[in-house]
Amino acid sequence: MTSLVETAARIRVSSDCVVRQIKGETVLLHLTRGTYYGLDATGTVLWHLLEDGTATRFDGLITTVAERYGRATDEIAPDILSFLEDLRAHDLITLETGSA
Repeated sequence: MTSLVETAARIRVSSDCVVRQIKGETVLLHLTRGTYYGLDATGTVLWHLLEDGTATRFDGLITTVAERYGRATDEIAPDILSFLEDLRAHDLITLETGSA
């Protein structure tokens, strides 16, 4: 079954989320929930790609990260999907449907 993340026309950073660097770690804070979420180095790269608009679709994120790290897209896709689904479950990203 295809995930909503995979088919979203655009993945956006939630307006309820702020990002900070604390002691070398990227931390996302959900302002409404008052919860925080820590990112590792790869998660930070993905977050910045979404935040600055470099890649806003699932396929674009996979391609960009694969090229950056010299990996096959089918090798990294499951991990990126899992990461995005986790962000979505914590309301840190929003998905737009419809055409790109």
